[in-house]
Amino acid sequence: ALLALAGCVSDPDAGSRSVALEDLACASGGGVEPWESAPWPPATAGACGWLDYPARVTLEIAHGLGRTPRDVSVTLSFSEDGSLSAPAAGDSARIVAVDDRAVTLSNGTNEDFFVKGVVF
Repeated sequence: ALLALAGCVSDPDAGSRSVALEDLACASGGGVEPWESAPWPPATAGACGWLDYPARVTLEIAHGLGRTPRDVSVTLSFSEDGSLSAPAAGDSARIVAVDDRAVTLSNGTNEDFFVKGVVF
């Protein structure tokens, strides 16, 4: 029985990735305005796609808010253009760290997503 349980345990962090502000061609906002990593569809064609957010990855996303956010909103999609998206919940987007420079999320699932972050 113990061996069967061991098979259910997977790598809690298959890797870490960082996304710099320069890499977010379509990010907008900051200062007193909410900052978002990408726009909503249909404005997500080409360079404006949502961020790749693979299974079991910790993702640090730099933001341009200029201060530590009061709130973080995470939306997930199975499509890079953000179509048919939904608010993240549970292990799909654990908020690991938030500061005046970046938000760090952890995908604790075995599903690959695309992610849009908004900080207020």
